[in-house]
Amino acid sequence: MSGGLTVSVYQYYDTPMQPIHIDAKSPVPIWSQIEQQIRLLVARGALTAGAPVPSVRELARDLVVNPATVSKAYQRLTEMEVLEVRRGQGTFVAAGAPVTNQLAEREAEKAARELVAVAKAAGLNLGETRALLTDSWRSLRTPVAIKSAAAQKDTSQKPRRKTPNG
Repeated sequence: MSGGLTVSVYQYYDTPMQPIHIDAKSPVPIWSQIEQQIRLLVARGALTAGAPVPSVRELARDLVVNPATVSKAYQRLTEMEVLEVRRGQGTFVAAGAPVTNQLAEREAEKAARELVAVAKAAGLNLGETRALLTDSWRSLRTPVAIKSAAAQKDTSQKPRRKTPNG
Protein backbone atom coordinates (compact mmCIF):
# COMPACT_ATOMS: atom_id res chain seq x y z
CA MET A 1 0.00 0.00 0.00
CA SER A 2 1.88 3.02 -1.15
CA GLY A 3 1.33 6.24 0.69
CA GLY A 4 1.13 4.42 4.01
CA LEU A 5 3.00 5.61 7.01
CA THR A 6 4.81 3.03 9.09
CA VAL A 7 5.55 4.19 12.59
CA SER A 8 7.74 2.38 15.06
CA VAL A 9 5.90 2.70 18.32
CA TYR A 10 8.17 3.15 21.28
CA GLN A 11 8.82 0.56 23.91
CA TYR A 12 6.59 1.72 26.71
CA TYR A 13 7.86 0.92 30.18
CA ASP A 14 9.47 -2.47 29.62
CA THR A 15 6.79 -3.78 27.28
CA PRO A 16 7.69 -3.64 23.60
CA MET A 17 4.76 -2.78 21.36
CA GLN A 18 4.94 -3.74 17.73
CA PRO A 19 4.63 -0.99 15.16
CA ILE A 20 1.31 0.38 14.07
CA HIS A 21 0.98 1.00 10.35
CA ILE A 22 -1.18 3.95 9.29
CA ASP A 23 -2.27 4.35 5.69
CA ALA A 24 -3.34 7.96 5.23
CA LYS A 25 -4.77 7.15 1.77
CA SER A 26 -6.96 4.34 3.07
CA PRO A 27 -10.73 4.89 3.16
CA VAL A 28 -10.61 3.33 6.65
CA PRO A 29 -10.51 6.14 9.27
CA ILE A 30 -7.20 6.44 11.11
CA TRP A 31 -8.85 5.86 14.51
CA SER A 32 -10.26 2.62 13.13
CA GLN A 33 -6.85 1.55 11.80
CA ILE A 34 -5.36 2.13 15.27
CA GLU A 35 -8.22 0.27 16.93
CA GLN A 36 -7.98 -2.71 14.56
CA GLN A 37 -4.24 -3.04 14.95
CA ILE A 38 -4.26 -2.87 18.74
CA ARG A 39 -7.08 -5.44 18.80
CA LEU A 40 -4.97 -7.69 16.58
CA LEU A 41 -1.88 -7.27 18.79
CA VAL A 42 -3.98 -8.29 21.79
CA ALA A 43 -5.69 -11.14 19.92
CA ARG A 44 -2.34 -12.57 18.81
CA GLY A 45 -0.95 -12.28 22.31
CA ALA A 46 1.67 -9.71 21.26
CA LEU A 47 0.20 -7.44 23.95
CA THR A 48 -0.69 -9.41 27.05
CA ALA A 49 -3.14 -8.68 29.85
CA GLY A 50 -1.83 -5.95 32.12
CA ALA A 51 0.68 -4.65 29.56
CA PRO A 52 0.84 -0.86 29.38
CA VAL A 53 0.16 0.89 26.08
CA PRO A 54 1.48 4.33 25.09
CA SER A 55 -0.44 7.32 26.35
CA VAL A 56 -2.82 9.06 23.97
CA ARG A 57 -0.42 11.98 23.58
CA GLU A 58 2.63 9.77 23.06
CA LEU A 59 0.96 7.60 20.41
CA ALA A 60 -0.55 10.66 18.68
CA ARG A 61 2.90 12.27 18.54
CA ASP A 62 4.51 9.10 17.18
CA LEU A 63 1.82 8.57 14.54
CA VAL A 64 1.67 12.30 13.73
CA VAL A 65 -2.11 12.39 14.22
CA ASN A 66 -4.48 14.44 16.33
CA PRO A 67 -4.69 13.19 19.94
CA ALA A 68 -8.50 13.07 19.53
CA THR A 69 -7.97 10.38 16.87
CA VAL A 70 -6.02 8.14 19.26
CA SER A 71 -8.44 8.99 22.07
CA LYS A 72 -11.37 7.76 19.98
CA ALA A 73 -9.60 4.45 19.27
CA TYR A 74 -8.68 4.01 22.95
CA GLN A 75 -12.23 4.89 24.05
CA ARG A 76 -13.72 2.26 21.74
CA LEU A 77 -11.15 -0.31 22.87
CA THR A 78 -12.03 0.49 26.49
CA GLU A 79 -15.74 0.04 25.73
CA MET A 80 -14.92 -3.36 24.14
CA GLU A 81 -12.94 -4.23 27.30
CA VAL A 82 -9.73 -4.66 25.33
CA LEU A 83 -8.06 -1.78 27.24
CA GLU A 84 -8.57 -0.40 30.71
CA VAL A 85 -7.67 3.00 32.10
CA ARG A 86 -6.11 3.10 35.55
CA ARG A 87 -6.45 6.59 36.91
CA GLY A 88 -3.04 8.08 37.59
CA GLN A 89 -1.22 5.11 36.06
CA GLY A 90 -2.14 5.01 32.36
CA THR A 91 -3.82 2.69 29.91
CA PHE A 92 -3.30 -1.07 29.98
CA VAL A 93 -4.48 -4.19 28.20
CA ALA A 94 -7.55 -5.39 30.12
CA ALA A 95 -7.30 -8.61 32.10
CA GLY A 96 -10.25 -10.14 30.22
CA ALA A 97 -9.17 -8.97 26.75
CA PRO A 98 -10.08 -11.45 24.02
CA VAL A 99 -6.97 -13.41 23.04
CA THR A 100 -7.87 -15.87 20.35
CA ASN A 101 -6.46 -16.93 17.04
CA GLN A 102 -10.04 -16.99 15.76
CA LEU A 103 -10.35 -13.22 16.31
CA ALA A 104 -7.02 -12.60 14.58
CA GLU A 105 -8.10 -14.81 11.67
CA ARG A 106 -11.38 -12.90 11.33
CA GLU A 107 -9.51 -9.59 11.25
CA ALA A 108 -7.10 -10.95 8.60
CA GLU A 109 -10.01 -12.29 6.56
CA LYS A 110 -11.72 -8.89 6.71
CA ALA A 111 -8.53 -7.16 5.56
CA ALA A 112 -8.13 -9.71 2.75
CA ARG A 113 -11.66 -8.97 1.52
CA GLU A 114 -10.86 -5.24 1.54
CA LEU A 115 -7.67 -5.89 -0.45
CA VAL A 116 -9.56 -7.96 -3.03
CA ALA A 117 -12.24 -5.27 -3.39
CA VAL A 118 -9.66 -2.55 -3.95
CA ALA A 119 -7.64 -4.73 -6.36
CA LYS A 120 -10.72 -5.61 -8.41
CA ALA A 121 -11.79 -1.97 -8.52
CA ALA A 122 -8.31 -1.10 -9.80
CA GLY A 123 -8.59 -3.77 -12.50
CA LEU A 124 -5.85 -6.01 -11.11
CA ASN A 125 -5.95 -9.75 -11.73
CA LEU A 126 -5.26 -12.45 -9.12
CA GLY A 127 -1.57 -12.74 -10.05
CA GLU A 128 -1.00 -9.00 -9.74
CA THR A 129 -2.88 -8.91 -6.45
CA ARG A 130 -0.88 -11.84 -5.12
CA ALA A 131 2.36 -10.05 -6.10
CA LEU A 132 1.25 -6.92 -4.21
CA LEU A 133 0.40 -8.99 -1.16
CA THR A 134 3.74 -10.79 -1.29
CA ASP A 135 5.62 -7.49 -1.58
CA SER A 136 3.66 -6.04 1.35
CA TRP A 137 4.29 -9.15 3.44
CA ARG A 138 8.03 -8.89 2.85
CA SER A 139 8.17 -5.14 3.48
CA LEU A 140 6.47 -5.31 6.87
CA ARG A 141 9.35 -6.65 8.87
CA THR A 142 8.96 -5.99 12.57
CA PRO A 143 11.51 -3.33 13.48
CA VAL A 144 13.24 -3.26 16.84
CA ALA A 145 11.23 -1.13 19.25
CA ILE A 146 12.96 1.76 20.98
CA LYS A 147 12.49 3.17 24.44
CA SER A 148 9.74 5.67 25.12
CA ALA A 149 10.58 9.22 26.01
CA ALA A 150 9.53 8.47 29.61
CA ALA A 151 11.84 5.46 29.84
CA GLN A 152 14.74 7.39 28.30
CA LYS A 153 14.56 9.91 31.15
CA ASP A 154 15.67 7.09 33.44
CA THR A 155 19.44 7.27 32.95
CA SER A 156 19.95 3.81 34.45
CA GLN A 157 18.45 2.29 31.30
CA LYS A 158 20.49 2.21 28.13
CA PRO A 159 18.50 3.81 25.24
CA ARG A 160 17.99 1.75 22.10
CA ARG A 161 18.60 3.18 18.69
CA LYS A 162 15.93 3.86 16.14
CA THR A 163 15.26 1.46 13.31
CA PRO A 164 15.67 2.56 9.69
CA ASN A 165 11.96 3.32 9.36
CA GLY A 166 11.56 4.81 12.83
